[in-house]
Amino acid sequence: RNAELPLFRAAAVCAAPVNRSHPFSGSFHCGSLEGVVRSGQAVEGDLTTVRLLAHVVGGPAFGVLSDRRGRRCAVATSFLL
Repeated sequence: RNAELPLFRAAAVCAAPVNRSHPFSGSFHCGSLEGVVRSGQAVEGDLTTVRLLAHVVGGPAFGVLSDRRGRRCAVATSFLL
């Protein structure tokens, strides 16, 4: 389910210097494990919010499109998006 979370952690940047003698924090740009995890969770939360809002708007919109133009048009439009 959370296959993208390591990618979000790897992109974390902070002011804490990376110390090669300490365990890997998950990001080559941040030495703080707590900061890396917090940043990754924040990005995941933001993207989850966007995804859920897209479902709230897109579901009814595609329902209306399907009612007016047919199921085939709605499916073709969803593939294009």
